[in-house]
Amino acid sequence: HECVAVDDEPASADPADEPEAALAFGTREQPWALNTATEVVLDTLGDADGSIWSVTVGDLSDATERVVASNPFNEAPSEGVVFAVFALDMTLLDADKVPLSTGWNLSWEIFGGASNTVYDAFTMDDAFCWLSSESEFSTDTETYPGGTLSGEVCIPLPVEDLDHPNTQLALSPSTGDRIMFAADGTPAELPRMPML
Repeated sequence: HECVAVDDEPASADPADEPEAALAFGTREQPWALNTATEVVLDTLGDADGSIWSVTVGDLSDATERVVASNPFNEAPSEGVVFAVFALDMTLLDADKVPLSTGWNLSWEIFGGASNTVYDAFTMDDAFCWLSSESEFSTDTETYPGGTLSGEVCIPLPVEDLDHPNTQLALSPSTGDRIMFAADGTPAELPRMPML
């Protein structure tokens, strides 16, 4: 057997020298910030697949009184439930086919911080909020690069989730991973310029 001097043994790797794994942002653990333009590439079915958007998601608020008063088809939600609303701006940056809408393959959800439950516009059978056509975000309206689609999204939500620090909003494409946003999320770098 060959003897090996202690000084000749390979040094153990210092953990500080190892490259850190890149953080994946837009996840439940590392959400993007609200009220900040964030570049998003849609992974979805249809023409919008691979399209690139600048997405700004606003703060969540209780709009129950306003929503009920704005449309005679809206009934007040049951006790303990509010109509949670947030503003949404989506600017098209680039796409293979234009003009383009976000399409019906895209939806929005709220991850309740207190209830640990995922809610969308149809989760609660006895609560549905119809926004006016002027304020509702339309997935059907088309735009060219540089154009912005704006509106509000309304989702019935348990009141305890509304201001909970762990409540998050999610952009949910039909085939890709959810893209998460939260009040304490990470601000994104400025999106690229639209490909006009």
